[in-house]
Amino acid sequence: MSIENFIKDALYKPNDYTSYHVGRKLAELHPERTVVAGQTRYFDIETFVRDGHCSVIEQKSVFHQVKTEWDGIGRKLKNSIENSWLNVLWKGKLMDVVLITWAEGCFRTRHH
Repeated sequence: MSIENFIKDALYKPNDYTSYHVGRKLAELHPERTVVAGQTRYFDIETFVRDGHCSVIEQKSVFHQVKTEWDGIGRKLKNSIENSWLNVLWKGKLMDVVLITWAEGCFRTRHH
């Protein structure tokens, strides 16, 4: 499986299987690396980048999907990543961060 099809293939899986599928495929693609998985509410990469704690070096995804929402109170547009594969520089170390979003019941959930 190539990086280009990684997210697309993961999103075709049933919700109960998506997280396992992603972790297993990452371990197969990179057997020399450690895979750490979680939900974004515990790891907000966009705020971390915005606050200068790390930087995105490269977006490896063929399509970097960003959701734009209208913030009616502040009358601003707010962007957030839905699905992407990012190369992140943190404390002098490069790491890949894969963000995948899918529906669970009535809610959207984003995992990294």
